[in-house]
Amino acid sequence: MPKLTCDELSIPSRLRRNNKPVVNTFNDDEEVLYRWFDPSKVESESNGRISATTIKQAFTPLSELSNNRSSMSLYSTDVLYSISKLPHRDGFGVIKAKVTDINERTFDFDEGSKNNGNKKLLLSFKLKHDPEDCMYPHTIILIYKEGIELKGEIKGNLLKTAIRDQIGKLFKVCHPPDPTFKLELEQIPVNISESGINAENSTKTSRFLNWIFSFFPSKNKS
Repeated sequence: MPKLTCDELSIPSRLRRNNKPVVNTFNDDEEVLYRWFDPSKVESESNGRISATTIKQAFTPLSELSNNRSSMSLYSTDVLYSISKLPHRDGFGVIKAKVTDINERTFDFDEGSKNNGNKKLLLSFKLKHDPEDCMYPHTIILIYKEGIELKGEIKGNLLKTAIRDQIGKLFKVCHPPDPTFKLELEQIPVNISESGINAENSTKTSRFLNWIFSFFPSKNKS
């Protein structure tokens, strides 16, 4: 199945790459990452707040930790646009974390293996701006173990638990799931000549345009 274009997905122009550069600088204390989560997998605590378990599961499977940068977004909910298929994630929730808390973050991991004397290994996060044609803010969290990048889906329950525990500490909900929320979709302008609606003469053109405008209510200027 052919990939949908940004126009077919109705992605706002402000989010499209349009030859804008890659920016791998993450030192702004005010900048955050946004990530969507599925409302069907939400667990609530006794006080009604979304549980830490829900936040930990937001990145499932642990293969590509995909986010949006706030400095290149207008709204936190911009991360709800799907750039691969329809529909978009209108009713989903959004979590956020500060980029300075994530980038270059290191933590210990006990592999639980007697072969290495139960030695603790060093895990770390690193951010990479990875713009997509239809989503310029797209950024991923890379995971390193002992300085070596872990590529593909993360294997091992202990390792996955350690990574999700860190995610649970760093991210918090900023936009709860809302079934009434609707994303703004960009309308594609219609080019009359390209759509095959060509008038044979100026009279027919005028009649056609008058017919089109008849569907729009007139506004009286005071």
